[in-house]
Amino acid sequence: MDNSTNNKNIFQSELPCEKKNGHSIIQEFINNYPYSVQDLIKLLECGYQITYEDRKIMKEQFPTDTYKYYATFSRLAFKLYQEGQAELITTLITSGVDLSGTIYTIEALLSNKPEYFSFQTNVWVCIANNAITHYKNHWIFCEAALKQSGKWEEVYKAESFLRKHNKLDKNEIIAWKKPKEYKILKLLYPQLQVPAVRFLEDEQPDPYQTAISLFHKTELSDMLETLSISIEKERPVWGYHHIAGATAEEKINTLWHTFPHEEFLEALFYLADHKHSSSILNLLIKEEANEIRDAIHAPIHFTSYKQGWK
Repeated sequence: MDNSTNNKNIFQSELPCEKKNGHSIIQEFINNYPYSVQDLIKLLECGYQITYEDRKIMKEQFPTDTYKYYATFSRLAFKLYQEGQAELITTLITSGVDLSGTIYTIEALLSNKPEYFSFQTNVWVCIANNAITHYKNHWIFCEAALKQSGKWEEVYKAESFLRKHNKLDKNEIIAWKKPKEYKILKLLYPQLQVPAVRFLEDEQPDPYQTAISLFHKTELSDMLETLSISIEKERPVWGYHHIAGATAEEKINTLWHTFPHEEFLEALFYLADHKHSSSILNLLIKEEANEIRDAIHAPIHFTSYKQGWK
């Protein structure tokens, strides 16, 4: 029996969390190396989470670069699975060096461990120069990671980096060619503050998919998220006793009439990509449809979303 057939039997006969021959599914999978990357993707799309034992076996059997790739990207694939975006795992695993190199750069910066790279001196400057040279299509995320990690000041002082940064076409780096890769990076690294982008491909995302790039997390968005979950789960509200109302629905109405409508909707748009906004919007639109429509069609902040609310 060839390896590809054996791997298919592994996936078809057992759940990802079960064992075969005393091994976890991923260990059995690794033991049948070489394997199809599509089989690995199927495993990750089922929600398999790489364990410590899996990592040990990977490290023993794979070349170092291969081990780092699969260990890192399997972990990130599980994060996409948890976000309910398993359909993006194929793109994550099979995309080219632009995405993988960008992810290595972000991971190194946020963990303060440059283990994905072999630079020996001026490590962070070299990593930044490498990213701005080779991953220009994803540079906004690399720059955001530099700032988030506190490395920006160090890197920006380097003449070699400054020359490259000054040559950047600011319009070009926000012209995004691959919406799925943008969405993956936003889901994996929501803490990174990147500018709004323009999508160039025909594959245009829903207007809400760019909400997080325009609006930021606030105390109000946190409150709305908690209240929306209470509505969806049909359970009492815990906390927020300072907001008038006994139920989540009543508290949301209080917030709507307390905060400026523009501020309220900005907080709501932030939650759009996390699917926490629909229950709130459906609640409000029953009685506040005209005010919501006027706020959304107001100039400046909501121009980009008019099409999605007609």
